[in-house]
Amino acid sequence: MLILGYNQNVGTVLVARIYYHDRLIAQTELLPGVEKDFQFPENPEVLIHQYNDQTIAFVVSDCNDQICVRTGKIGRAGEFSACVPNGFLIVISRLDGEGTDVDLIV
Repeated sequence: MLILGYNQNVGTVLVARIYYHDRLIAQTELLPGVEKDFQFPENPEVLIHQYNDQTIAFVVSDCNDQICVRTGKIGRAGEFSACVPNGFLIVISRLDGEGTDVDLIV
């Protein structure tokens, strides 16, 4: 059995970076108590929502498969969500630019 866990330090500030076809179009800190929506002129049919629990997710998309919406909330460094048909990518990373440590338990 293999179990992977994330070792994310308490107080770590996380950033969600939103890309459209390899171009960074938005960046937001995932702070507690902050909720906001992101819609972009590149494709206004895609709606991304930042939740007050320090997560972010695709909530509306006009793509056929809806994998991006079904992925749900992400909020740990190293996680990502993509709407491939529409060219959007959300990547979570630490504000200080360092990666996440992965604990491996065998």
